[in-house]
Amino acid sequence: MNKKLKILHLLCLFLLSAGYVKAEMKTISLSTGEWPPYVSEHLHANGVVSELITKIFKSVEIKAESNFYPWNRALLSVKKGGDEGSYPWRKQPDREEFGAFSDVIISTDMTFIYYKKRFKGKEFRDPLEVKPYVVGVPFGYAQGEDLRKLGYRCQSIPSSANGIFMLMKGNISFLIETRAVAMYLIRQHLAEHEAEFGTLHSGFPPLLLRLMISKKIPEYKILLERFNKGLARFKASGEYDRIMNRHGFAVYGQNK
Repeated sequence: MNKKLKILHLLCLFLLSAGYVKAEMKTISLSTGEWPPYVSEHLHANGVVSELITKIFKSVEIKAESNFYPWNRALLSVKKGGDEGSYPWRKQPDREEFGAFSDVIISTDMTFIYYKKRFKGKEFRDPLEVKPYVVGVPFGYAQGEDLRKLGYRCQSIPSSANGIFMLMKGNISFLIETRAVAMYLIRQHLAEHEAEFGTLHSGFPPLLLRLMISKKIPEYKILLERFNKGLARFKASGEYDRIMNRHGFAVYGQNK
């Protein structure tokens, strides 16, 4: 090594050790799917959960890249080692076999949605009143199995968007969905009929949505620790609320 190159090499080492040159930001690949208004390729910042996760990771010097798939493939991608993480998911024993979960990002309630005109003004106050009627359950929703065990009459449907129209046509009597998703779909497709839809709490515990990181990654515990600290700072600083409000979640009556 000649004298000039040696000096340059030593200078680079000095700058790195002194913190003048930033190391390249780590990138983490995350799988997700379409579930507006929480996540969607077609929404600003890919939806409220996507924006929260991306900005929280950025605050701890990690670049998050989201890849959109059908939900089954999104989960399988983490299980098989394709993507390093995925969101938003409930913590469940079968998923904990291959994934580790963050603190709760958003807490929401599962709700029975119904079309008021089909019931001629009848008001529902207790989820047990729903049992005689057919409940539409979107494919892949774990609540379908829970409802069947409790004696509810369930019918699998392609999606919640289909479910909204099926309510109006009388093909199903109720739809199980979060209030935020249902209200978003109604406002997107049937805004002029919004007042004609009613909601009733399902009686299920809150749905706690989290980030999942693959246990195949050696540093998964460190990544989750950094993310959780960033999430806590966002909530303490008010940035969490600002992002939620920007996506209209105060309108949807969203819980945190």
